[in-house]
Amino acid sequence: MFGVDIRIHLTFLILPVFVYLTDYATRQQKANGGRDLALVGIILACVAAHEFGHMLAARRYGLIPKAVILLPLTGVALYDEARVEKQPAALMWKREVRIALIGPLVNLALAGLAAAVIASANHSIELWKWPLFYGENLPRSIVGVNLCLGILNFIPAYPLDGGRLVRLYFTRTITDPWLTMVGVIVFSAAQLEERALVFQSVLENVRLEDVMLTDFATLSPADTLEDALEKAVHSLQDDFPVVRGSDMVGVISR
Repeated sequence: MFGVDIRIHLTFLILPVFVYLTDYATRQQKANGGRDLALVGIILACVAAHEFGHMLAARRYGLIPKAVILLPLTGVALYDEARVEKQPAALMWKREVRIALIGPLVNLALAGLAAAVIASANHSIELWKWPLFYGENLPRSIVGVNLCLGILNFIPAYPLDGGRLVRLYFTRTITDPWLTMVGVIVFSAAQLEERALVFQSVLENVRLEDVMLTDFATLSPADTLEDALEKAVHSLQDDFPVVRGSDMVGVISR
């Protein structure tokens, strides 16, 4: 479309199932498959509008969009930057900020426009009732989907637009050595947090029977040190019970 290769990410295939199950859980009865598919279409159209806002803003600054990948919450646009003339850093910074801002603003503008049209056409529709969007009320869903996309994309997490804005802020206000230091600290903290979460998960979910030794090598008082050494070589045990009959009479350690 308009010379842009439009691709839909595989995660969009999960969305119809998620919408159907959510609709079923909300109404506690059989969901309407046709309306749920229409809701998926609304979400896809709103994400596309979001990305086309980015691309139109990019075209204004000479960036030629080559392709766009649509995801359920956002999208990723690919530009042909080889044709763009080199610009001062300040102008490039302003360009990136404006391109990042336009996507969420498009969704918020569409939400406001749709709300005004729906409210004037049908006063009985409750636009701000929870859930904001679901299959049984498609007009309200247009407002809800655009509103959620506009707000969620301001979350400061890359690759959302909020994450891009935070990155641009730091590149403008912090010198390169400090950016490197911040990156190292954040990366190290994230690794420590991940390890702590994994360790906590192991503590909570792994049972003792899953890790304990159940096949013990034992020794007899009549065994020699050579016998004990042979068993130590072929065993993970650190301690070897010395057993006479059914009684343990001692322990040999490595």
